[in-house]
Amino acid sequence: MVGHIAIKMLLYVETMDAEIKRALNESYKKKSKKDNSDEDAQNDDLEQITGGKEAEVEQYTKILEEITENQLIQEGLLGRFLPLISKVAKRALTTFQQPEAVLEQQSLSILNRSAILALCKFMCVSSVICKTHLDLIFDLVSSHVEFGVKANIIITLADLFNRFPNIMNERVKDMFLLLRDREVNVRR
Repeated sequence: MVGHIAIKMLLYVETMDAEIKRALNESYKKKSKKDNSDEDAQNDDLEQITGGKEAEVEQYTKILEEITENQLIQEGLLGRFLPLISKVAKRALTTFQQPEAVLEQQSLSILNRSAILALCKFMCVSSVICKTHLDLIFDLVSSHVEFGVKANIIITLADLFNRFPNIMNERVKDMFLLLRDREVNVRR
């Protein structure tokens, strides 16, 4: 549930960003239609020097990126769940890295599944969390964990490639290793 809340908050911030950009563009269009005098031409020159509308939009975008990166999870209430979620996911990894896991066909508990999914969603929100827990996620997907969990992790990895391409480009080789996974459904 906390992972879902983090994603919903991210979507809200992105919607706010788009709305701010739209409102600023509309206000500048209205302003440019009204202004035609010499004084306004000097103001336009001054705006071009200071960056004008683009600089203002960029400033708002940076503020919203800061909110997304730091205040949604790390400094917020959701961040209090991150150590617990991480610990549960690591415990699930240690269970499924053992050879007995293959022989016994163990399955994850609802708690383990939920923690792994919440961690994946947290990683989609923050690049810092993504960098920190990326090894854990790749270890989980390469372990003997069941197919449904692997499928969710692979979907998350695709989302992470879209959201944080610079971080994920370092792990392209690991993604291609998934094409050789022992589970046929993972390769598809």
